[in-house]
Amino acid sequence: MKATGEYQHFRYDIRRLDEDYKVYSNDFTGKLITEWHISQHKCLRFIADRKLQRPTNNQLFPLLGYELESMSYVKGNPYLVPMLSHEFKLDYLTDRTWGNNSITFNIGASYNNIRDIINAKSVGGSTSPSGGFGATLKYTTYENGGVNHILNANIMTLYRYKAFSLTFTGNVYHKDMPNEGNKKHYTYFNLMLHPQFTLADGWHGGAKFNYYSKVHMHEGTLGECAAASLSVGKRWKGMYVYIYDIVSLQKDVKDKSTAADGSLNVKEYEMVPNTFGIGIKYTL
Repeated sequence: MKATGEYQHFRYDIRRLDEDYKVYSNDFTGKLITEWHISQHKCLRFIADRKLQRPTNNQLFPLLGYELESMSYVKGNPYLVPMLSHEFKLDYLTDRTWGNNSITFNIGASYNNIRDIINAKSVGGSTSPSGGFGATLKYTTYENGGVNHILNANIMTLYRYKAFSLTFTGNVYHKDMPNEGNKKHYTYFNLMLHPQFTLADGWHGGAKFNYYSKVHMHEGTLGECAAASLSVGKRWKGMYVYIYDIVSLQKDVKDKSTAADGSLNVKEYEMVPNTFGIGIKYTL
């Protein structure tokens, strides 16, 4: 269901999702978008969004299995319920155009709370099926718990010149997140620079540079992360073929685990993963 309308400088857009996407029988999921056009180049926008995220198949699958990516045993929880979120966002947008140049500026703030957060939980004491007589196999499972609160302030600038564009985005986040019954509070910021080009003959390319500051929490530091990616591709008759390369650096990462005797093990390390690949997208 969707309804739109305009009155002078005011515009609204109401959308309701299909019944299949509702969490419970009395839950309304949808989005409300309102815009007030202060002038030709200035706009104030408010968005209220209620949506859900269902558990993945792996999170629901009830049998114990081995996950190659994390190199650990995983057991899903078939009793998980979807996560329901409420987001409220306020944005101020302005733009200017001169010749072949244009620039768009956006500053905004948002609040988001997510109910029934799906948390990963470590269970058991031995990492091997042959852990010894009476040993309990250690595995990861999932459970619903608590409400996640996220505050965000952001700024975005988009510059265009003919086939070239440059986007700069800055975000500051504050999060209150439950984890196995304990609240975690932390604040961090993210900076992103994204140049790209699109040519008339279908060639497209771009790069993206991301930086995340140190994430401070009550019990330690998750680390800081910088990443760079490069992609080049060509569109042809509804198909887009591209190659990409992603390099990231994660510093001061702390991996915490609980030993069988209840003691806390902390391992600090750096990671420099590199991903190279070829992708194909096709639009019908």
